[in-house]
Order: sequence, then structure tokens, then C-alpha cells
Amino acid sequence: MTLLTRKAVTLLGLLALSGCASSDSPCDSGYLMPSKIDGANFQCEKPADTVVPDTTVTPPPVIDSDYIDNNDAHLEDETSMTNDQAFGDISPSRYTVQILALSEERNLRGYLQPITGNEPIWVNWKRVDGRNWYAVIYGNFATKDEARQAIQTLPASVQAQGPFPLSFAAVKADKEGQVYQLR
Repeated sequence: MTLLTRKAVTLLGLLALSGCASSDSPCDSGYLMPSKIDGANFQCEKPADTVVPDTTVTPPPVIDSDYIDNNDAHLEDETSMTNDQAFGDISPSRYTVQILALSEERNLRGYLQPITGNEPIWVNWKRVDGRNWYAVIYGNFATKDEARQAIQTLPASVQAQGPFPLSFAAVKADKEGQVYQLR
């Protein structure tokens, strides 16, 4: 076989294999499960969806502050705490959800209004590089999975901002700024 023929065969082989990685592949969906294991035929199969019955009754929110519903309120009107005062009694092995970080307080109130339930909401205010930052955390959950489940119960507008589980160990490690408990 000549050098040109070997190169052509190699090139054709690579082109054929590149088709296997095509985005048109029915298996390029994030879930690959062999549905037949006979040595020749593997098919993509979506795992069955888990159905969780909706039996939870959400009580009306308990809001300790008029901050969320009062357009004239400011965080400075609320009682501030140190990180240790706010989170000192919470085990570092527990989790919360960081739902937002904003540089302006005026956007904060409207964002918090659709969040219902009785889980606590804290705002951690601090200055970073000369700018104010307001990090909003929500809830006190025993596990990271519980925090992830809580994210699924938040309004779509809140979920769209990309909330994520955060350990109280990480929250407690940040000693800067002031903490305000809004609920």
C-alpha cells in the first residue's frame, strides 16, 4: 500500500468516526443507558421519571420585618448582626441556598417578594473593592440534597438566577460585613 493510499484510508476512517460524535446522534442526550446487551445493539433509553406526589401544604409566610413589603424601608432600618450572631448556633454541616448577590439594595426587595414559605432569609451586606454587595441566602437545611430540593420549590424567576446550595461552614467563614435576618 502506498503512502498516499494509507493517508486516504486514515482520513476516510477519521471522517467516518467523526460522524459518531455528531450532534444528530440520538444518544447525544445526556442519558445513555444500554437497553440491549447482546454484544451488537445498544440503544439510548431515557430513565423513567420519578414522580413525587404533591402532598406538601405550604403555610403562609411568617415575615418578621416589613422590609420586603415596604418600598420605603432600607436595610439600615433593620437590626444588623455579625456573622457569629446570625449563624453561631447553626451547625456548619447544615446547608442554605444562596439565591442572589446584588450590588444595589433597591433591586433586592422586589426580588424577595415572590419567595414564600417560612424558611429564614438573610442578607449579608459587605463592601468589596469599594462597592456594596448584598448576598441573599435562604433556608436552613440538614443536607445538600434538601437544599437542592428547596431550590425546585422557588418561583421560576428566582430559579432563573441560578441559586445554589451553600454550606453554613462557608457562610460562617465569611466574617466581613453585616447580616440582616428578614424572615
